[in-house]
Amino acid sequence: MPDVPYTNQARDRAQDLRKYNLTKYNARIQAQANHPAIKSLRDEVGILRMVLETQLDRCHTDDDLILKSATIGDLVLKIEKLVSSCHRLEELTNQVLDKATVAQMMDEIIQVIAEAVPETELPNIAFKLGQVLSRAHKAEDPQPQSE
Repeated sequence: MPDVPYTNQARDRAQDLRKYNLTKYNARIQAQANHPAIKSLRDEVGILRMVLETQLDRCHTDDDLILKSATIGDLVLKIEKLVSSCHRLEELTNQVLDKATVAQMMDEIIQVIAEAVPETELPNIAFKLGQVLSRAHKAEDPQPQSE
């Protein structure tokens, strides 16, 4: 049985790697435990999306895609659930601005600016603020990139 030492060696290596990863992850968890952004799930969403992307990158044929479909489907469901939880958490902690609130803020900002600058400059400022809002709106709804 010449394969037995190799199998034991491979098993030992796998266990050592697992212990190393557990130690590394435990240290990372301890470091993050008191972080102020701990109530945010955005990092976790990003991690799951990276894992999904890695799984999809490993699919080179239709057969690969079929073989990994359960894993891919599970990741998609987890991402959807985590995104929903993240949104609910942000709403509960008042971290979400709706369009009406942003519009009200912009009106107040324009009033403050109008009191401080000459009236002839207001159209230019209003135009530039409109561009800022337009860019912010486009950043919220990125269009899929075509290849």
